[in-house]
Amino acid sequence: MLDGRKWAILEAVIREYILTAEPIGSRTLTRRYNFGVSPATIRNEMADLEAMGYLEQPHASAGRIPSDKGYRIFVDALMKSNDLPSISEEVDQIFFTKKRQIHDLIQETTRMLSQLTHYISLGLVPNFEQTIFQHLQLIPLTSRKVVAVLVTDSGMVHNQIFSIPVTMSRKELGQISDFLNDRLQGMTLEEIDSVLMKKLERELVNRYDILSDVIKILYEELLEDVKKKLQQIFLDGTSYMIDQPEFADLKKLKTMMNMLEKRELLYNILNQSDNDETIQITIGQENPHKEMQDCSIISATYSVNGRPIGRIGILGPTRMEYGKVIAVVQYVANTLSKILSEKDE
Repeated sequence: MLDGRKWAILEAVIREYILTAEPIGSRTLTRRYNFGVSPATIRNEMADLEAMGYLEQPHASAGRIPSDKGYRIFVDALMKSNDLPSISEEVDQIFFTKKRQIHDLIQETTRMLSQLTHYISLGLVPNFEQTIFQHLQLIPLTSRKVVAVLVTDSGMVHNQIFSIPVTMSRKELGQISDFLNDRLQGMTLEEIDSVLMKKLERELVNRYDILSDVIKILYEELLEDVKKKLQQIFLDGTSYMIDQPEFADLKKLKTMMNMLEKRELLYNILNQSDNDETIQITIGQENPHKEMQDCSIISATYSVNGRPIGRIGILGPTRMEYGKVIAVVQYVANTLSKILSEKDE
């Protein structure tokens, strides 16, 4: 356990290092903080904190920098104290002009996160395992062209124009829409597979004597396309990471840029996070992926009517402004959940 003075010194080192990106020495702390003890005493306390694993000394003559363990105890204490800055007005103002399309909304959210934090932001579009079919409408455009409008519970509206082999009336298209809505409403898109659709084809023919190819076309050209789009991750703010002092080292920068090109890796990192409302923080070597061990990730789940469907997050150096980032990610996730859960008037 850390006594009061050791904790105060550790917190001071972390806050100063976050601001300066330079190792912090005892003289710096003596000048800027009133600990009421000599620089020699502070040096001894810092040596003890290093021995306990909370600080590191990059060079023999340099001051100390926080370790991943030091950041962890700092973040945990910060979360418990709820000493987080308020950013609600700024976020609300940006969300005021929200878009209803889920892809547009998540993309805009990631852009906003990077602008507010000056780190890389990540936004995971709801995947099809969690997305629920809500409503389908088929509208004739010409004698052989139809527009299909699919709505899901996450607020996504997907439009697709496709050709049909024979002319169909508006009434027949309405019968197909009503039939599929009755059978599919409440099912996840994962549950709607080719086996189920073939079964529905046969049932549709027996009931209405309507050409069954329409359902096959709907599945192949609409649902399959939607599923692909529901496995996307948006990324914004790469230039902010390049500006961080840690990545002035070209080798580190190259590793970082290569990692950012691996969208599947980033998708999996967010998708494998704990699927709950609690904010999740992974610091440095706590991350199992070697490419990510100079970074921290702060992410949170967003939901529809209390059901988690995706995550947003921030990727930055371990020397990040944790209090600000935690507040931003937490508030944005909560606000996004409210927007997605709103019922259209």
